[in-house]
Amino acid sequence: IWIGANDISSEGSFKWPDGGSLVFSNWDSGEPNNNKNKEDCGEMYNDGTWNDATCTDTQYFVCEFD
Repeated sequence: IWIGANDISSEGSFKWPDGGSLVFSNWDSGEPNNNKNKEDCGEMYNDGTWNDATCTDTQYFVCEFD
């Protein structure tokens, strides 16, 4: 599931789509690793841990609602 966090504008510095910094993160062991220099978007595994993945992967997504 896409969570919205990404480091597209600055490698290694994940932000939310509104530009906000991550106050909380739950990266899986060894993540984010930018595998093959192609992983800029955050996804969440079924166990709740996060991974950085290629942004062109097809995933479900989460929306924020105020």
